[in-house]
Amino acid sequence: MAIVIKVEAGTIVIGNADEAAQARRTMADSQVVDVRGELPRDEDPDPNRAAGNRALLHRLADAISRALARYGAVFVHCEQGQCRSPTAVAMYLVRELNLSEPNALATLRIAYEGSGRAFNDRRAQAWLNYRN
Repeated sequence: MAIVIKVEAGTIVIGNADEAAQARRTMADSQVVDVRGELPRDEDPDPNRAAGNRALLHRLADAISRALARYGAVFVHCEQGQCRSPTAVAMYLVRELNLSEPNALATLRIAYEGSGRAFNDRRAQAWLNYRN
């Protein structure tokens, strides 16, 4: 079950790879943001790569922003939709909507409630520490 978050610019959908394959049937390629090749799976950020971590988070937020501006909706996914994709969305919420990190993570926790899907907010917080 994909996670849906409504923002002023449109709709952000967070899902897994299977859901993304279905979404690609009805959405443009630039509307689907795949973070699997961007954020490493099951790893915290490398503190020795602070500048690279920061640039990566901003690239992902840029991709989400572009899709929302052009289409009014974006599908953000990783393999399971539990860590990497919500981390990218958290960065978008912090940067574009000026939410604090705790509020962005709380927004995601609320969105994930009742979905049957876990959200790894500890790892998302570890990555958000590199946003500035």
